[in-house]
Amino acid sequence: MAAYLPQPVLDAASLAIRQQGTTYAQLLWSAFAGVSREELESEFAPMQPADHPWGVPLAPARSRGAAGVQRQFRLTAAQREWLDDQVESLGAPSRSALIAAVLSRHLQA
Repeated sequence: MAAYLPQPVLDAASLAIRQQGTTYAQLLWSAFAGVSREELESEFAPMQPADHPWGVPLAPARSRGAAGVQRQFRLTAAQREWLDDQVESLGAPSRSALIAAVLSRHLQA
């Protein structure tokens, strides 16, 4: 499965993979084990905008994924399904955005 990672996250992930002798998929599961659900929920929570001066309520801004470099994560069908469930339940805009967020928090990139 392809995911797009911002360059700083990709650099940190590549370094961790070399140092740990692991794969992107294994690093991803380690990241999910090390990052709390609350941290990820806060990452994708809509940001409440200030009200417009005329009193018009504005729609909350949503976190969006950023451009990045494609990397392949070798996942089983069950793992991909679990990841898709997390994307939906956390309100992430995409798989790539969720993967980048969890890796970034895990690696402090």
